[in-house]
Amino acid sequence: MIAAETAASITLKRPNDVQESILREGIAELSSTGVSLMPEGLEKKISPDEMRDLLAWLLIPAVKQK
Repeated sequence: MIAAETAASITLKRPNDVQESILREGIAELSSTGVSLMPEGLEKKISPDEMRDLLAWLLIPAVKQK
C-alpha cells in the first residue's frame, strides 16, 4: 500500500509496519489493483451501527507508537 508520495519517490507500507521508499526513476509502471482492502461482502455482514463504528475508526489519524 502506498503510504506517501513525493515527486522523486513513493513510500510503501508493508506488513508489520515496515516502510520502504522507492525512487520513481526505478518504477516502470504504477497502477491500482482495483481491489479493496476491505473483505468482500463485509458491508452485508455487519449492522449499520457496526459500519458506522468501523468508518469512524478508519477516519481516526494513526498514532505513532514509540
